Amino acid sequence: MQPILMFDMDGTLLDLAFDDLIWNQKLPERHAQTHQCSLEQSKATLFEFYQEHKHTILWYSSRYWSEKVGVDVLKLQYDFKDKIQPRFGCIELLEQLKAQGYRCWLLTNADTAGLKLKLDNVDIAPYFEVIVSSQEF
Repeated sequence: MQPILMFDMDGTLLDLAFDDLIWNQKLPERHAQTHQCSLEQSKATLFEFYQEHKHTILWYSSRYWSEKVGVDVLKLQYDFKDKIQPRFGCIELLEQLKAQGYRCWLLTNADTAGLKLKLDNVDIAPYFEVIVSSQEF
């Protein structure tokens, strides 16, 4: 029996440029527009929220952030879904592992909505026997 290889998604298989774009550029812009404040004020407010919630499971919840900041964070991610990209060599690695009969699991803290968005836009799901979001627990 082949061993099971477990992968994280963001930053391991998918390039973090998308998350960086959303959280550090687009959300502050949308937040500033929504709340009619300066971009600097928006960034300061969001940075405070980020510091308050880093290393917690709430960090990964689109629904939580939408309620917290008054911006539909999932819609914002969908608006820029074309920026979701695999990391260099990701697909080739998964193809080789599949060809060699390895069992692969995808385990992520991304919420189920964010996971679906990313899997709908980068075709890595077929390489995984099991896909689990921590939100399921």
